[in-house]
Amino acid sequence: MDGKEPIYHSPITKRDEMELNEVGFRFVRRCINAVEVTGITSEGVYRTVGSNILVQKLLNAFFDPKCPGNVDLQSSDTDIKTVTSSLKFYLRNLSEPIMTYKLHRELVSAAKSENLDYRLGAIHCLVYRLPESHREMLELIIRHLSRVCEHSQENFMTPSNMGVIFGPTLMRAQEDTVAAMMNIKFQNIVVELLIEHSEKIFSAPPEENTVPPVPPTQNNPTYPQTHHHLQAPGQREVRTAAGAARGRR
Repeated sequence: MDGKEPIYHSPITKRDEMELNEVGFRFVRRCINAVEVTGITSEGVYRTVGSNILVQKLLNAFFDPKCPGNVDLQSSDTDIKTVTSSLKFYLRNLSEPIMTYKLHRELVSAAKSENLDYRLGAIHCLVYRLPESHREMLELIIRHLSRVCEHSQENFMTPSNMGVIFGPTLMRAQEDTVAAMMNIKFQNIVVELLIEHSEKIFSAPPEENTVPPVPPTQNNPTYPQTHHHLQAPGQREVRTAAGAARGRR
């Protein structure tokens, strides 16, 4: 239920074999296609874990350096749980997470805000600071998860559920610290917001994509760091005493 996968003991677990490359993109696209064709309404899709042995077999076959990608993921012999677990394994074992170590702190900080406009504006900007291949993969995954969530009445998978599963999948801290453990819920919030606002975020970059919107003022004692007002995503915040008073009301 926490979205974690078991550890699969197999040669494919070598970090240098899980890279964001052409074969990886092909694998993700085929997994997505298989899910959307055969399992998009399956109850608990992405939450249900596949067989260790079958996942190991699928990964080894697809990433075989002699004939990479030579696997039919829509075969009647391939269970949808095997496909979804294999996809999550690939994403979690990339040498660099999709949303990168570099932006991890800023993404978590944005998710901690209690103001939706700021959260959304900051995350929107940060997405467009990702390397091109990472942003392309993120869009591929998030748009797919959004389509899966459109069938939530049948598969019971909401953006919140997907956030719990894909937060640790698409984001992870570089070091396993207590602080990193405490921030897992904010990773989940980032992914949930990406799914809920996928069309807005991925249809176009923000007007100003060099830096995220200005964070809440820290030296104003009447305005905690988690409270702020943003005129519009991507625009510089303007704060006045009257504005702060209105915010408190």
